[in-house]
Formats: sequence, structure tokens, C-alpha cells
Amino acid sequence: TIDLKLLTLRGTLKLGKEPLAAKLWFGGRFGGSSVELESDSDGKFHGVLPKDGWWPIDVESSSPSFKLRTKAKVEALDHERASVDIVLPATHFFGRVIMDDTGRPAAHADVGLSTDEGDMSQRTDETGSFEYRGLPAGTVYAAADLSTGQGEWTSDRAVFTVGEGQDLGPVE
Repeated sequence: TIDLKLLTLRGTLKLGKEPLAAKLWFGGRFGGSSVELESDSDGKFHGVLPKDGWWPIDVESSSPSFKLRTKAKVEALDHERASVDIVLPATHFFGRVIMDDTGRPAAHADVGLSTDEGDMSQRTDETGSFEYRGLPAGTVYAAADLSTGQGEWTSDRAVFTVGEGQDLGPVE
């Protein structure tokens, strides 16, 4: 006998106090148990999960444009239904990675951040720009790495304080 426990999930996604339309991957985008859901313009989503409990969740929004990983506890209401409300902090950390004192942009550099909730990384665009949203408020450690055919560079680690509902940037 195979007993499958499937929960119908209903939830909401917000960036601060505002509803957020986004794709969500419960279990991570490339996890062994990955469930893709999508929230609408009111931040509402629904779908089916194999279990309740803590889930890592990859979130990708197109407006505002960002990707991040968070975690949330899915709570079973009974044997068939569950709910979760995900509120991402309304934080905005942005800037540019430059190569030298002339301000030459470091296109395609990796910008790594460390917070109390984990590490994340993204690549800069052609202008050396990067942007993070939904970071937990608090201390953020940031560093950049760039590898090209001409060599490898690593920045010093910088420390920033990100506040809820605040923009931090542009930083270089």
C-alpha cells in the first residue's frame, strides 16, 4: 500500500505590505521535491504539496525584477488543506561593481552576499550593476569576484546594514 499525503495549499506572497506576483518553487527550483506555483497580482497562490512543515522556496519576480531564496512553514489546517503567508522584507540593496578608480564597470562579476539567513549570489549586468530585494533586515556582508582571460580579482568584504522599507545604494 502506498499512502500519499497531498495537501491543497493556499497562500499569499507579499513584498513588505504589497502583494507580489511571482513564481515560487517550493523545495527550490532544482530541488528533489520541487513544486512550482505562481502568485497573481493580489499575491495569492494555490497548488498541491506532498507535506506540510518547513520548505525552502525560490522566488522569482519580474516586477520588480529579482530572484531570492527564502523559507516558510506550511501549516496543515487538517489532513487535506494547508496554508502559508510569505512576507518578504521590503529591502532594496543595489549598486555597481567597478574595476578601478576610473569607474570601469566589472561586467559579469559575481556579487556574493551573506546574511543571518544564508548566502546568495548573482552576476552583474553589462554595466556592472546588481540589485537585491527581499533581504532580511540586518547586517549584510558583500564581496565581488571577477574572472576573465586577463586574470582574477576579488574585492574586500564590505559590511552594510539593511533596514526594512529602506533603499541602500547605490554602493560601489
